[in-house]
Amino acid sequence: MKPRIDSAHDFDRRRAAAKRTALIVGAIAVFLFALSIIEVPLIARGTQEVLRLVPGAQREAADALGVARWRSVLTIILPAALKYQTEVAQSVAAAKAAGVNGGGTELLNSLVSGINALTKGISSLEHAVGHAAEGEPYDHAKHSRDKVVPALLEVRAAADTLEGIVADEYWPLPTYREMLFIK
Repeated sequence: MKPRIDSAHDFDRRRAAAKRTALIVGAIAVFLFALSIIEVPLIARGTQEVLRLVPGAQREAADALGVARWRSVLTIILPAALKYQTEVAQSVAAAKAAGVNGGGTELLNSLVSGINALTKGISSLEHAVGHAAEGEPYDHAKHSRDKVVPALLEVRAAADTLEGIVADEYWPLPTYREMLFIK
């Protein structure tokens, strides 16, 4: 059996298809790049707005004491969660005293685990920020990437969980729902 030799027409057809595919892939890459550039200012502006909603007196007090910005935000979330945990614990105790079993214990357990995760994350973050890398800027960047960013993500995950558990009247910051105008 002889090997098949493509005609010039088949070759041209395949070449045109390859060019179209490359053009489409290129167009998609350009679109995604442009979209990512458009999103950066939106995310930055949203973050600024949320941080502005922290009461000015608390921000100024934290700045005067030399407290880092991330730390001042966390000192707002943790007390709110603890205050709500206290109220839920009192309600659970009152329900048990009245002879009702299981009233609110799941919520209380969720709060306790969320608060424990947040305090563990805060501790990890403080440790990561407190132990800066030695040497060149590249070493500092690697330390931030490998230690600080994972600790920040741990704190964020715990805070996001607590945001869904803590009652709105106790939560001092705008929730995702409120920022999206769903409330």
